[in-house]
Amino acid sequence: MDPLPSGDDLYVAPDGSEDSPGTLDAPTTLYKAVTLVRPGQTIYLRGGEYLYVPTVEIAFGNDGTAEQMKRVFAYPGEKPVLEFKDQYYKKGDPASPRGVELHGSYWHMKGIEIANAGDNGIFISGHHNVIEHCVFHNNRDSGLQLGGRLGELDTPVEEWPSYNKVINCDSYNNFDPPDGGDADGFAPKLNVGAGNEFHGCRAWNNSDDGWDMFNRNGKPLKPVLLDQCWAFDNGYQEGGYMSTPPPVPYMGNGNGFKMGGGSSLASDHVITRSVAFGNKVRGFDENNNVGNITVKNCTGWLNGSMNFAFGEGGYHTFINNISHRRKSGDEPVGTLTSNAFEGATDADFLSFDRALAKAPRNPDGSLPATDFLRLAPTSQFVDAGSTEGPAFPYSGAAPDLGAFEVE
Repeated sequence: MDPLPSGDDLYVAPDGSEDSPGTLDAPTTLYKAVTLVRPGQTIYLRGGEYLYVPTVEIAFGNDGTAEQMKRVFAYPGEKPVLEFKDQYYKKGDPASPRGVELHGSYWHMKGIEIANAGDNGIFISGHHNVIEHCVFHNNRDSGLQLGGRLGELDTPVEEWPSYNKVINCDSYNNFDPPDGGDADGFAPKLNVGAGNEFHGCRAWNNSDDGWDMFNRNGKPLKPVLLDQCWAFDNGYQEGGYMSTPPPVPYMGNGNGFKMGGGSSLASDHVITRSVAFGNKVRGFDENNNVGNITVKNCTGWLNGSMNFAFGEGGYHTFINNISHRRKSGDEPVGTLTSNAFEGATDADFLSFDRALAKAPRNPDGSLPATDFLRLAPTSQFVDAGSTEGPAFPYSGAAPDLGAFEVE
């Protein structure tokens, strides 16, 4: 349970002052609060729009502890928006600023919206951080990126960001002008250490990919875990390629989950109970990853080419997955157990109403429970799965296929 606001905490408001002490009656700015907060203390952001220009930087060495994290929370019942629309931007210019840079460790951020940054909405290079129930949109690079503090080439592997958790977050409409070739929803790429996880997150209408786990420079990423994540309509402007009239596609790749790239490096990522649909090109894509990616209980539907693209080079593990309606035949190269890459019909599903994927989250931040892409009780794929691989609760005699278990 989250702590309740108290007099020992710090308070920030859109009209807060650098000269104020950060009390409820005299709030300060977020820039100042992150330099004052102690381990175990919470910074509460009051609701409203924060028109910020400089990056909010949580410096290297500004750390909480495992027992007493430093917290940046929305004030209960209120919605703070960090608005960076006045930041400088020029494609390829490293001077384009990010919204938030989190170089510290053991921080917990919750309930915050970050929009229109000149680069990433938030960039994380620290360790053991939790980003929860946050929203990143209309930023001019990826909404959230994990990467090396000293840059792609100069950060030692032992300093790559590790053991960070991103929980119940949304990232959408991120676009890097003029062509949109780099902005992803979530980008754990280039320099990513061990133990990073995404749970219950959604990425849509990003100009490049929903998730991008691109490898480069001969150093493979450490395995990333994704569970119960949704990637849809990436590579297209808002509306997706099924809208009428269809929008002009972005120049980005347009994959849902891109789990490799750059060179033939091995990263044994794990993706479970996740959904990819309506993306410009591929739903689930190994992108030259020659490791052993585990794909379990995932659903691919109506992506622009393949729903599952795992060709020669790697040897991957597929358990309990469903593919339905794609433009090109799938390539699941590896060990296959209880999958349906062929044979699914519309009658196997309750709904194809794609608007339901953007339904509001539950009050606790969890994903909405709708009929979209859920199996009909009469589906041939109910109780047709295997218990091999990562274990999840299930009803009936055996697990179902696909991302959603029939209750």
